[in-house]
Amino acid sequence: MKKGNNGTFVVTLKHLLSDCSFYETITVLENIGAKIEDVLDRRIIRFETSLDTGLIIDYLYRLTSVEYLLKEIALCKNLEKHVVKISRSIKNSRYMDIVFLDPYNNYSKEKKDEIKQKLIQVIQVYNKNIKLSRKEPDIRLFVLALDKEIFTVNIHIKTFRRDRFKFRSPEKRVYFQSSALNPQSSLLLINLAILQSNSETVVLDPFCGTGSILIEASLQGHYCIGVDLDYKMIMGAKRNLKQYNVYHQADLILADSLLIPLRDESVNAIATDPPYGRLASTKGKPREKIFYGITEVSKRVLKRGGKTAFFLPAPEVLEKDERLRRRKVCSIYLHSDLTRNVWVIEKCS
Repeated sequence: MKKGNNGTFVVTLKHLLSDCSFYETITVLENIGAKIEDVLDRRIIRFETSLDTGLIIDYLYRLTSVEYLLKEIALCKNLEKHVVKISRSIKNSRYMDIVFLDPYNNYSKEKKDEIKQKLIQVIQVYNKNIKLSRKEPDIRLFVLALDKEIFTVNIHIKTFRRDRFKFRSPEKRVYFQSSALNPQSSLLLINLAILQSNSETVVLDPFCGTGSILIEASLQGHYCIGVDLDYKMIMGAKRNLKQYNVYHQADLILADSLLIPLRDESVNAIATDPPYGRLASTKGKPREKIFYGITEVSKRVLKRGGKTAFFLPAPEVLEKDERLRRRKVCSIYLHSDLTRNVWVIEKCS
């Protein structure tokens, strides 16, 4: 893993999936060895890392709700003390935009404008030609309020487009089923289940359906195993994997998801969306048996320390088991008849 000098970065979230976005981001940052410095309203996260900026962007690109990546250049209580550091960071720019992030509304509009004006003045001491331009700036500075007295000045590094998952949406696949997960939901489960973001992992989906989770995990470079009892789904998943040129990174097994022909402790992570809604068939099995089966499969095929991430409809809960640590991470409201809870269980070492 390529490393550079230690630096402090800021990532902002759009919260498309409520608290799930926050937990997903924290999980991935911790997996890549980042040190969390501050969490502001679960929408803004400051973290320290020695990773190369390009690698950070690669990992954040996999997240469902990340919006901006910023690089911190100054931690301020007195802006004038940091004028040289800030000015050097933007010395070759001609047009600048300034954005103020105040998640807890610590600053009045007048105070924000005052800080912005001071920032412009200190920068113009070293760069007299720089001008404000919101439409086409060479550089964008973000002022982040940590509390009522301390704020940081950050350079914009990357904006993550909201439509970057559209070309992999279920309706664009060669084999489509209305119950298929979208890329964002698939990535959420993958990111919560995988422990090491920088290493190849064996990922199992015991209810693979049309292959939504397999596609996203394979695109990250992981080896995937998909299991389903429906022959049409297995063949559909095969076609979809070929569409995205990742079929060589996956194996598909036609089998009962609760009787998977795999060796004990043979997979690193399980990410799955078991059938439970009106659009997904359980093949005559009671839902409770399917949910119970997920824990049994996890106990057998997961390596020690491995994780399983999956959806359950509210208000279903999992029974306690001394061999598994379990927690409900968050909830996603879909419609009046269905709220999905995201569960993560970890096999004890």
